[in-house]
Amino acid sequence: MATSTIRIGILELISKQQSGELLLDELITCTYPIDQINEAIDSAKNGHAVRNMILFHQADTTGTN
Repeated sequence: MATSTIRIGILELISKQQSGELLLDELITCTYPIDQINEAIDSAKNGHAVRNMILFHQADTTGTN
């Protein structure tokens, strides 16, 4: 079945990324918070970035939620 093939493929990709065999982070040009989505789009349109990541929720690094 296609569903089980996709499930196995995704688990394999996750495993490879976690082990360092698949370097996904290096494919991201820049990250932007959701409130700067227009800047991210402009950056891609103007050729300044190839792959931007939009962060819908920025992790709190202060230790509080």
